[in-house]
This record gives sequence, C-alpha cells and structure tokens, in this order.
Amino acid sequence: MTKATHNGTCQACGRSQAVKSNGQLAKHGYTVDYGYFNGTCSGAGHAPLEKETAHNVDVVAAVRKWADEQEMIADGNISTVPVQVKDTDSTDRYARKTIHVSRDEYIKFNVADWHADSPETDWNEFNGKKWDDKADSVRFQLRNAAKHARKDADILEALRATTYGNELTSREIPADQRPQKETGFRTLREGYTRADELKKLGFIKVRVNGGTYNRPDISVTYRQA
Repeated sequence: MTKATHNGTCQACGRSQAVKSNGQLAKHGYTVDYGYFNGTCSGAGHAPLEKETAHNVDVVAAVRKWADEQEMIADGNISTVPVQVKDTDSTDRYARKTIHVSRDEYIKFNVADWHADSPETDWNEFNGKKWDDKADSVRFQLRNAAKHARKDADILEALRATTYGNELTSREIPADQRPQKETGFRTLREGYTRADELKKLGFIKVRVNGGTYNRPDISVTYRQA
C-alpha cells in the first residue's frame, strides 16, 4: 500500500485527512452528534475540498434541511416524551432503558403507586404538568440541536470559500520539526534529569522511553518548539 504523501480538507467534516494515491480521502470517523452522519464520515472516498466542492454543497444543504425538520417538530405537537424504565430484558437488575410515552400513558404510568402513598393529591394533574415540562424540554433540545447544526453548516460553507483551489498539505515533516533522540542513559533517573533540562531549554514533546524489561535501553526524544 502506497503511503499518503499529502493531506486535504474533508468536504463533510472539515478536518484534515490523508489523501490516497487515487486522489480520494482516506476513511475516517465523524463526531458531530446531531445525527447527520454516524460512523465513517461521508467525505471519505471523495476528493478533498481543495479539489472539489459538490459533496460539501450537498452536506451543507442536508444539514440545514435536518435543522429545519427539528424546528418543525419543536413547533408542532409533541406527542411523546422519553422516560427511563427498568429493562426487564436485561440480566442486570439495575439496567434501565428509554421508552417514549404519550401524555395519557405517562399519567397512567405514574399515578397508581403515588396515589396509594398520598390519595389526597390530584396525581393526574401533577403528572400532567410533569409531562408538559418534559415536552418543553424536548422542544428545547430539538431547537438547540438545530441551532448547532446550522452553525456547523455555516462553518462548512465558509470553509468551502477559503479552501477550494488551495494546494494540498504535504505530510512530510520538515527536518527542523522531526523528533531528536538522545541515548546512552544508564538509569531512568538520568533520563528524566535530561528531560527536565530539555524542557527548560524550550524543547517540546520531551519523552523518556525504555527502562522496562522488554525495552531496557533508555532514550529521550524531543522536538524544536
């Protein structure tokens, strides 16, 4: 397998990724939580944003459409809310699972036990208000997710304008940025003493390596700031 020589910007997630010999981005993950992608990023297998923009345009449009849908749900009738209940299918006695229940189901779900403890309380009204509070919380979460999705879409769109047409980034580390290595330390104490000296001199990524049964040789690696 030919090692990638350059990095490019992913059209979908906007991160720098390795460009394969065929000009497409290597497989990589997607971490945004609002639900448009899961697992492998859809930008994998596409050309980087420096070379093409079509997938970026599609992603931005899809994310904004998803945001619109979340706000439409929030502005409409919330018919169910999530609640935590015991997971009777699990062997773990403490296991819980999430189910979605309607207002009537929520009231019925809670009233029986509570009514037995305090029959003078209007538990139907009490639990109805609690369900309403949960519905408001669902609306807030939907609108908040839509807001963050739109921000991500705006960032990707702006990235398109500043990235397309640029050169790819070389993956080769310049000589003055490559790790330096010192060896010949007889003990870990000597290694850590030298590491402290290097840090005080302004070097970065100072590491003491070795000193174990499987790797007895001790070395110190570091880089220029």
